Amino acid sequence: MRSGSLFLFILLSSVLIKAQDLNPVSWTFSLEKSGDSLYLVHADARIEPHWKLYSHFIEEGGPIPTDLYIDSLPGLRQMADIEEEGKRHGPDKDPIFGIDVSYYMNKVRFTRKVYVAAHPAIIKGYVLFMVCNDEQCLPPRTIPFELTP
Repeated sequence: MRSGSLFLFILLSSVLIKAQDLNPVSWTFSLEKSGDSLYLVHADARIEPHWKLYSHFIEEGGPIPTDLYIDSLPGLRQMADIEEEGKRHGPDKDPIFGIDVSYYMNKVRFTRKVYVAAHPAIIKGYVLFMVCNDEQCLPPRTIPFELTP
């Protein structure tokens, strides 16, 4: 009986540890000069097969939309809304949330314009996102970044 309980405990522990390590999106961040004082902050996502990364443009009541935040620093101003570049799917009725959502699979680039009046040492921020597949959704995550103009 004791060895059966130990086996069950080890089995369940390994499943929980594996679920915690699940990270189906990898991010890279870059900075592109767009004018005298304008920069484009790019957040590129690579998404593992069968996972959906949600668009920034989603109505309330659904998954967490992907957002690219720029920290407020002296001499730095965020311009315009986020732009998305990739093969957008939807809007489709999401089976988990029951509303129409748009999402990306494989890869997508999120871009935000930044006006730099006085060159700070760094541009800092983070991306907030949520992913789901046909069986589960992972909790929202934030990935910080720092870029030098």
